[in-house]
Amino acid sequence: MKSHLQHLFRLPALLLSLVSLTAGSLYAQTISNLHNFADGPADGRSTFASITLVDGTLYGTTTSGGSSGNGILFSLQTNGTGFVNLHNFSPIEGSHPRADLLFSGNKLFGTALLGGNAGSGTIFSVNTNGTGLSVLHHFKAFAEAPNSSPTNSDGIAPSGLIVKGNTLYGWAIEGGHFGGGTIFKLNTNGSAFEVLHTFATLSNGSLTNSEGISPFSLVLAGNTLYGVANRGGTAGNGALFAVQTDGTGFTNLHNFTRTTSSPSFLMSTNSDGERPASQLVRSGNTLLGTAAEGGRFGAGAIFAINTDGAGFTNLHNFAAVGRPPGPQTNSDGFFPNKLVLSGNTVFGTTLNGGPAQRGTIFAIKFDGTGFVTLLHFPAAASPANTNSTGFNSYGLSIFENTLYGTALNGGSFGFGTAYRLDLPPPPLVVITRLSTSVVVQWPTNSSGLTFTLQSSTNLVAPPNWTTVSPSPVLVSGQSTVTNPIAGAQKVYRLSQ
Repeated sequence: MKSHLQHLFRLPALLLSLVSLTAGSLYAQTISNLHNFADGPADGRSTFASITLVDGTLYGTTTSGGSSGNGILFSLQTNGTGFVNLHNFSPIEGSHPRADLLFSGNKLFGTALLGGNAGSGTIFSVNTNGTGLSVLHHFKAFAEAPNSSPTNSDGIAPSGLIVKGNTLYGWAIEGGHFGGGTIFKLNTNGSAFEVLHTFATLSNGSLTNSEGISPFSLVLAGNTLYGVANRGGTAGNGALFAVQTDGTGFTNLHNFTRTTSSPSFLMSTNSDGERPASQLVRSGNTLLGTAAEGGRFGAGAIFAINTDGAGFTNLHNFAAVGRPPGPQTNSDGFFPNKLVLSGNTVFGTTLNGGPAQRGTIFAIKFDGTGFVTLLHFPAAASPANTNSTGFNSYGLSIFENTLYGTALNGGSFGFGTAYRLDLPPPPLVVITRLSTSVVVQWPTNSSGLTFTLQSSTNLVAPPNWTTVSPSPVLVSGQSTVTNPIAGAQKVYRLSQ
């Protein structure tokens, strides 16, 4: 997300710019329903994929619906007008697309979970107007054996892509020579497909191994791919891993621990979480992700870990969910999934939980402080499962000062929605010159969370932000910092 310039104030030796969106200032937000999916030949239904913004237009896919029921590619404007069904997927092109679309080189790239020549899924590219769809790779036919996972040479059910230059990297949640899924790469023109790593499974239905089973995401840092495995590891509850872009150096960074059933909570509990299912986000040498279940109360957790595997920390445990026959409600959500990073704030969604059991949108600082629930999805009317906004949200993106999301269910027809959540601007700042000093003041946050004033001598990426001292003091309800006008020109920002 681009910074939002709040004040630009030049003094003899000072350039002062107050920017930054923060988790603590985000609450009581209003959701706007951009589109109600209606199913049928002209529309889609149920989307896992996040929204992709290209030149002011939103693009996405639905996992089903359209003329053949295999899903669609759609576009719409950021204000919700101009919905267009750009392409209906045929079985040979791939069915049930559910991965986030990538934009690179004037084309959109994606994966389909099933379909293609052998029914194992496809990788495709398409123009932004819906024309010129090309299947870049058909995943191979698979063989099944009793008490073991289906196997093939390249993977089954491709579920996502990332891109660097002209190379696509991706993951398939099943298949490969051992049935536990694969990490692969190929060129954006479809050439040079290569399996980088095949995850192992054990026979007789075992879900434990040394590295993980069913990769669910990748993030790239230099020549290293980092990801999560939804199952496997030494306890069968998932793992975190790293592998080089040439397929060498596979490393298990963390095994999620065994869970224990509890009579007090709906789900089993442990110290770190179970079944990681989100796209990792990275800042420097730290990775953040979510475990869909487990944690202290069994409702999932947000975790952080260093890229070398050290320093695993559970940043947030989602609140306990009630046991049946009572409602499965809580304050902050259950089954966290998608994360997106903007500045120093991470935003995410939960599929379930919250006061209406329909999921939430939340924010948390990258250091684990300042957790805030931004939105509780409202209850749905039975039996049609309709509501005003949608519910069970999985896809989430952020562009500028706006979150865009997709919901699997709900909306006017019960088949899901695309929505937006506009975030508030940074707090208003007052800048005053006082003799040879400059006084910076901003409102104290009503939630009790504090802002940090940081400075840098340049805006050349990456700026080296340092905390300004002395710490702010409270003057007439305003956080106040007084600094001398001396030395090199500096750029200032508010961060939380």
